[in-house]
Amino acid sequence: MNKIFSFFLIGFFTQSKSRFFLSLLSITLGIALFTSTRINSFRAEKSLLDQSLGFSSDEFQGSLSAQDQKAGGNAEVLKELYFKLPEGIQWHAFVSGEGVLSNESRLRFAVIGRDLFKLAFEEFSKSEKTKSSDLGKGEIFLSESLYQKAFAKSQHISIEVCGKNLEINSEQTVSIAKNGLFLLADLSWVQEHCGNPENIQQVLFQGDETRLAQFFSDHTFIGWEFQTISSLKERANTALSSLKINLTIVSLISVLISFFMVSNSLTGIFLSRKKEMGIYLSLGVSRVGNFFLFLSQSLLLGLIGSFCGFWLGKILCDYPLFSAQTTLTDSSQVFAYTNLPIETFWMSIALGIFGAFFSSLFPAYKAFGIQPIELVRDGVAEDSSNWKRYQALSVGIGFCLVLVGEILTFIPTPKSLIMGLFGVGIIIFGFLILVPTVLDFLVTRLLHLIHKSSTVSAFLAWQEIKNDLLTSSLTCATMVLSIALVFTLSSLTESYEKSILDWVEADSPFHGSLIHEKKLGEGKPGVPIETEIALKELDFVTDVEPFVIQPKVAIGNNYYTLHAYPFPEHLKKDQILVSTNFCFLEKICESDSLELNTEKKGKVKLKIQGVKDHFFSERGTIIMDLGFYLSHFQVEFWNSIRFKFKDEKNLNLGFQKLRQFLAEKNPDLKVLNQDELKQIYVGGMKEVFRILESLKGTAILLSLLTLVSALVYNTQEKSKILAGLRAMGLAKFQLFGFIFHQALFLGGTGGMLGAFLSFFLSPAVIFGINRNAFGWTLSFTFPWIYLPILLLLLPFASLLVAYLPFYQESRKTLREALQYE
Repeated sequence: MNKIFSFFLIGFFTQSKSRFFLSLLSITLGIALFTSTRINSFRAEKSLLDQSLGFSSDEFQGSLSAQDQKAGGNAEVLKELYFKLPEGIQWHAFVSGEGVLSNESRLRFAVIGRDLFKLAFEEFSKSEKTKSSDLGKGEIFLSESLYQKAFAKSQHISIEVCGKNLEINSEQTVSIAKNGLFLLADLSWVQEHCGNPENIQQVLFQGDETRLAQFFSDHTFIGWEFQTISSLKERANTALSSLKINLTIVSLISVLISFFMVSNSLTGIFLSRKKEMGIYLSLGVSRVGNFFLFLSQSLLLGLIGSFCGFWLGKILCDYPLFSAQTTLTDSSQVFAYTNLPIETFWMSIALGIFGAFFSSLFPAYKAFGIQPIELVRDGVAEDSSNWKRYQALSVGIGFCLVLVGEILTFIPTPKSLIMGLFGVGIIIFGFLILVPTVLDFLVTRLLHLIHKSSTVSAFLAWQEIKNDLLTSSLTCATMVLSIALVFTLSSLTESYEKSILDWVEADSPFHGSLIHEKKLGEGKPGVPIETEIALKELDFVTDVEPFVIQPKVAIGNNYYTLHAYPFPEHLKKDQILVSTNFCFLEKICESDSLELNTEKKGKVKLKIQGVKDHFFSERGTIIMDLGFYLSHFQVEFWNSIRFKFKDEKNLNLGFQKLRQFLAEKNPDLKVLNQDELKQIYVGGMKEVFRILESLKGTAILLSLLTLVSALVYNTQEKSKILAGLRAMGLAKFQLFGFIFHQALFLGGTGGMLGAFLSFFLSPAVIFGINRNAFGWTLSFTFPWIYLPILLLLLPFASLLVAYLPFYQESRKTLREALQYE
């Protein structure tokens, strides 16, 4: 039996090299996308958590944070903690700030201040350059990634620490073997450069989490808030959960497409080797043995493909094209993490193996049903009555499933995607069971129409599709999924773009905006407050309106965005608005209240006076009057200033005069018109959805690989017939036409059905899954322009995929072709 297994697997690799390679490539690409999205999701969450705990989230079990994070809290709290904390609990004072490399990269990093005398050497450095006697002597410690980036070109660099310029060299810095981008220095050093020497921002605790939680429930420290590591992890996970789930869903669809191709390939291999399995039965192999014999090749394929996919995914996750951005995380920080979660490795391997296993169940079951008579039987006549019954059932069941799935996706379930995913799954399944019926109907009608007018190669090609409907249907189904994914994701991104443009048009009825371009790129406010006064004094400018954005405000177990601008007269200044997605997701709407930590007045309870559309944050936005904001928060710079010109008929002159004025006063400020402002918002949206472009490209590539694999199988299976035709005078051009017309029909049918499926999937994703994940109701847009593009590209794609099977078949001599089996 072992020899038979070995012989069978060797035959799989040697006789089906093209199919093996294409299937392996398909699994590798699918698993690579899944792996890269999982790794980047893990890194984003770890980055968010580390920034809350001084890049030491693995060391601490709790955090006591000052409610005013900018100014910090009085360090006298350390004395209270010293006398009140139970034994076995250690604490570390902590302050933080922001730093920037003063070079063309303008790379941002965190500045961390801790008592270095309390840190053990092995906790933060494995560098041979570091000595335990160095600790606490005032050196600057840089994370390994930051050290490499900072001193890549020069040993002497300039940095900005909390707005102050410093000159440092590699000799006075030490590399720390930790992930992230941060500078670590002594507590007093960071206090001196970044804030009040008497204040600290946070106290971090080591000890039993339950004891810590109990201690702080019994003791209150005014102006401070305690959180366990579990609650901080929950907040980070909640803040990124919707984005992670959506990315995982899309990557799993790519995996599904790749395994459809594998199922297609294995079905073809079964059909080509069923006589060989009949021989094994004659030699004494049981039918169960045949089942596992066939299953073994798929498991081997899945194992190899999983390892290759994980390796490729590990490489791809370091490229921006395969990452997704969010307002909560800095992409530079995320890419500075190099560690890989071990659970992602095992999930990738398990997904590849189980996917290959389920992909092979149908052909393995067919192998189980083989009888020794297969040795002498060429085929079985199809029972036309059973096929007609299947066609009638598939049409009825398919349309019912699509309808039910569409209804399920529209059921509102905020923050829960289970119903939406279930509905989308039903829609896809219902549509796919229609594929064999639709394919048979189309090819039958086509053959009837062109019976007398088509070329021989076209007629033979389409007749072979009808004769081998099972394999053709699997190939077509893979094309359907791929094209549907491309159209659906394009519909999603275009709907976002249209919604954002409509919102900017309605929410910003100004002629232009003023920004600090460099600071905007760093995610920080940068327009000086005095600029507002200067603009109001200009005789050609009117309606000057500054605004402030805080992108990460913690409320409960999530982060939200805070947007402040002058409220119009009809709104109450001491009450707030919330965005529609905040209201939908949190179920906190008009007339409700929420508590907000403020810098000047601690916790305040705010009443919600209304709800409005707002696209600043996928988690939700709190909107506040600017005057009320200034009474509760400190402001050093505006994020932007919006304005109108008095002469509305000559806006170009107004922009020219304003740019001349700012060139003299502050050349770092940039004036944007409405179109340029829209492009900034749309550009930010495209950065967030950038990974979807790579997923669409991968889906198209997988569909092309499926077509190539199917055509390779078909030409090999028909090798004797084609050799006979060649002996009777079939030219190479006609042979290529035979393969090309198969590719054209399967690709065209799959493409059109995929576009049709996306017309059902797009509303389900936009108004179902996306709304339940992010809370927005988008303006629906369907990418109709893609349909003529698809039709134009189809012949060229068919030419491309037909080349490999044509090349393989045309190289065979008639003798080789006739000896194929």
